[in-house]
Amino acid sequence: MFSLAAVLVYTATGCGPFLAAGEESQLPALLYRIVHDQPRLVGVPEELIPLVGD
Repeated sequence: MFSLAAVLVYTATGCGPFLAAGEESQLPALLYRIVHDQPRLVGVPEELIPLVGD
């Protein structure tokens, strides 16, 4: 489910749920964000937020 949601966010916004637009992060920083931060859902259509937010 996590991977599907990440792909849907990328498809809707053009960037991953844990990176800002145009940002390139190193793997350890990205893994830290996945575990400790909320996903960035800016730009995701309102009807998809409940599906990908959880």
